[in-house]
Amino acid sequence: MKIVEENGVTRYIADENDEVNQISDEQYVELYKQQIEQKATDFVKGQLSKLDYDNEGEVALYATNENSSWYDEAVALQKWIEEVYVKMYELEESVTIDNYSEIDLNKIEAEYPVFEKGAE
Repeated sequence: MKIVEENGVTRYIADENDEVNQISDEQYVELYKQQIEQKATDFVKGQLSKLDYDNEGEVALYATNENSSWYDEAVALQKWIEEVYVKMYELEESVTIDNYSEIDLNKIEAEYPVFEKGAE
């Protein structure tokens, strides 16, 4: 589902068949929160891909093996992933029908901390 249009206080979404339906304020806020979560997930996946990790599970695996050459980086990545998701939850919790427009979903990645290789 995606947000299609706002018309005054009436909000609309399109489903997977592009059928447009009116939704309540509560549904709109929940959809906005889902989009924040998706942006965080995509942000993490993008960073892991740049560092040649397949997924968060692979990072967790390396972070448990002190003999791995990726151990230090994996531990730092796990900490960074947690920071991203903490920020995501803070953003989600802050969304209301009155303030959602202050959170620009197209620029939300800027709200998440950047992983710096070698940083503790």
